Amino acid sequence: MFGDLQLKDILRKVAIPTFDLDNEEVAAKRTWKPKIFHNFKGADSDGEQLVASIALYTSSAPTYFPSADGYIDGGVYANNPSIVALAQAISRRNQPAERAALDEVVMLSLGTGVSLTYIKGQALDWGYAQWAQPLINVLMDGVAGISDYQAQQLLDDRYHRLQIVFNPNETIALDAVDKLGRMDEIASHHPLQNTVDWIRTAWI
Repeated sequence: MFGDLQLKDILRKVAIPTFDLDNEEVAAKRTWKPKIFHNFKGADSDGEQLVASIALYTSSAPTYFPSADGYIDGGVYANNPSIVALAQAISRRNQPAERAALDEVVMLSLGTGVSLTYIKGQALDWGYAQWAQPLINVLMDGVAGISDYQAQQLLDDRYHRLQIVFNPNETIALDAVDKLGRMDEIASHHPLQNTVDWIRTAWI
């Protein structure tokens, strides 16, 4: 689909979160680390990187798909990448012409859907066995939630998040490609008026 297209060839600016499992080229500090691929002009630009490769990196969700060239999905730390995008847009490493001021940023954050989850009880004396199953979801939802909170605090009414809430009685797996039609149906019935009103007020 993307062929030899490079990040620098994309007309819009992008910041794509991935996770590098082994940054072996830095021998003195060899460790896994977050990696944001972007096409902003500056000292650390990734403009020469192939779009197809980065698409594989950021789609390689652990347990669902194999890693790609040593990278996995950035959703392990940026399940809601709003703050990633904001930090990249205002980065001092960007060339001045491509560096936004915080009060210039208007952000529409699009979620991929969420199931409302909770753990009942005020004093849970749980061990590994009890926490093993819910802890991953706690961490993922916590990461997404704090990013949403930080973006709201920094941008106030110049930030809006559109997130569909799934029916708790209906579970759709991350790799359920056979459910795309159902997901499209759910999305088409989601009320959008608040988002439309925000776009008209803040964006247009």
